[in-house]
Amino acid sequence: MKKILWKLKWLYIFDTVCFVITVACIAMIPYVEKRFIEMFTAHNLNVSNIVYLISLFAGLVLAYLLFNYLSIVFDFKRSVAFEKEIRDSYFGSLLTGRERVWEEEKKDEHIQALTTEITQLEDDYLTPVLNTIQGALQIVTYAVIIFALIDAYIALGVLALALLGVVASRSIKNNASKKREEYLASNACYIGFIRQLLSGFTAIRQNNVKSVSDREEGYSARTASKRLCYGKSKAFLLSFNNVVSYFAMLLFFTFVVCLSYAGVISVAVAIVSFGYIDLVMEPINVILDSVACLKTSVHLKKKIESRIMGKTEVDYRQDSVINMKADHISCVRDGKAILSDFSYLFETGKSYLLCGPNGSGKSTLLKILSGIYPMSDGKILVNKEVVPNGVIYSDIYYVDQFPIVFRASFEENVTMFGSYDISSLQEFEFMKLEVLKKIADCADCEVLSGGEKQLISLCRALISGARWILMDETFSGVSNAVEDKVIEEILSKDYNVIYITHNFNCEKYFRERIELK
Repeated sequence: MKKILWKLKWLYIFDTVCFVITVACIAMIPYVEKRFIEMFTAHNLNVSNIVYLISLFAGLVLAYLLFNYLSIVFDFKRSVAFEKEIRDSYFGSLLTGRERVWEEEKKDEHIQALTTEITQLEDDYLTPVLNTIQGALQIVTYAVIIFALIDAYIALGVLALALLGVVASRSIKNNASKKREEYLASNACYIGFIRQLLSGFTAIRQNNVKSVSDREEGYSARTASKRLCYGKSKAFLLSFNNVVSYFAMLLFFTFVVCLSYAGVISVAVAIVSFGYIDLVMEPINVILDSVACLKTSVHLKKKIESRIMGKTEVDYRQDSVINMKADHISCVRDGKAILSDFSYLFETGKSYLLCGPNGSGKSTLLKILSGIYPMSDGKILVNKEVVPNGVIYSDIYYVDQFPIVFRASFEENVTMFGSYDISSLQEFEFMKLEVLKKIADCADCEVLSGGEKQLISLCRALISGARWILMDETFSGVSNAVEDKVIEEILSKDYNVIYITHNFNCEKYFRERIELK
């Protein structure tokens, strides 16, 4: 977080400088009033002095309007820049994260973070921090101007009140941050239930409407209860701030009255000091409210920081893969054994057909070999060296049965927005097939069928530079004739293929058959 704030330092500095100038203009106005009172009581109010006072007042107003406008502009730029930097850092952490498989709940969590929590962080963390800093500068500016132009005792009183407010705000203990997280977690459960409900809406029949409604009411009631607990906790903070604020105002009023009674300050100073009460209380209230807000955003700040600053980079390796060995590997997910004690040596220059019934772990094996899934036990050796979980070789490409394509052209989808050179596809004869010609002319690949999307995913693999292509039922959505044509051509070139299919007519193209049970 500090690195991001440092990148935007000049926006903060310009914003703060403009803010301090506007504060100085406001603080000078009571001085003009004091001069008027002194001239009036001394019977020294002539035309030239009146012009002087009005001109000074007008100059302060104009300066205030100008620098207040600039402060608002820099404040807005700072807000936009901060949110953009956080979003970019967060997105970058997703791309470089070790986690390569996303469950629906985790997708929802990260989408929520990108769309709402980052905005909340700006509102509930950055803004209060800057408000606290600017509030402190505002008080110091008031104190300096009061000391120089009004009275030293009043300046000391202003600083004492500010110190009282800061000490009081920091001394209070409150669990509003924890209550907020509990509410957000409950709200996320409610949103997840509604999402599942809408996804399976057609399953709802007349006889189960009541039970579904009862479940919704339970989620809703728990969410409302957590929201109320958070509201009470935050209300306590704000109420305490009001107590401190009005108590400080009472002390300042008493202080000025006592100084006036003792003859330490003049009538003019006493009158303008009462005007300073409101001016001084404004930054004190801002500091109190900002500290209260920061107390409620502690967990949110830590959560976002852990996501964007965590050392989660994937270990990408560019080495050519000569051989891969699965050595007694197993995989357990959600307490269920998907793959158990599998061993095999995969060598370059060969092609492998992976067979077995549904649930035997075929897809899991390919995902482990490609670095997408972690192993629960055993080890993978590449070029006779043990490969830890989280390592991905650029020479190995996993082609999913259910590929993701983007709302973009064929070329952008295949090259992943310019990452690869599409010209190498021209060496493949199967690109002349009608189905490939249709796909190549598509401007929005999101509208294509499942089989056509599978062909896009395969094209990505073929131009990626990887020599090991791990194909997970890549042609389940296309005709057997197209599958035979493409497979035969790929295997005739310098690719090492491990292939899962239910079209056993393709078995003749493969040198080795591996059976999982």
